Amino acid sequence: MTTTTHQRTVVVTTQPMNAHKVHQGTNNWSTGLLGCCDDCGVCICGYFCFPCTLCRISSGMHENACAPICCPGGLLALRTKLRVEHDIQGSICGDACALQCCTLCAVCQMERELKNAGRM
Repeated sequence: MTTTTHQRTVVVTTQPMNAHKVHQGTNNWSTGLLGCCDDCGVCICGYFCFPCTLCRISSGMHENACAPICCPGGLLALRTKLRVEHDIQGSICGDACALQCCTLCAVCQMERELKNAGRM
C-alpha cells in the first residue's frame, strides 16, 4: 500500500497588521504642563520632596512606590499608563519629551490629574 502526501507551501510576502486600531485619546490633561498655579501645593511639595511626590503618584495608580525611582523607564511607564487610563491624547514620545525637558512640571501635572480624577 502506497500513501501519497501533498504539501502546500505558502509564502507570506507581507505581515498582517491592523493599522486602523491605533488608540487616540479623546480627552486633554485636566491641567496644562505649566499649570503650577492650578494647585500650588502640589508644585511646592514636588519641588521640596520630589521622591515623596513620585511615591504618592505610584500609590495612586496602584503601582509599587519604588517603580519610578528604581526602575529605568518607570516614570515614563507611569505617565503613559496614566494617559491611557484617562483616555488622554498624546504619545509615548510626547510623554518622554515632557519628562526629559520639564520633569518637575510633568510629574506635578500627573499628580494634579490624579487628584482631579479623585484617585488621591
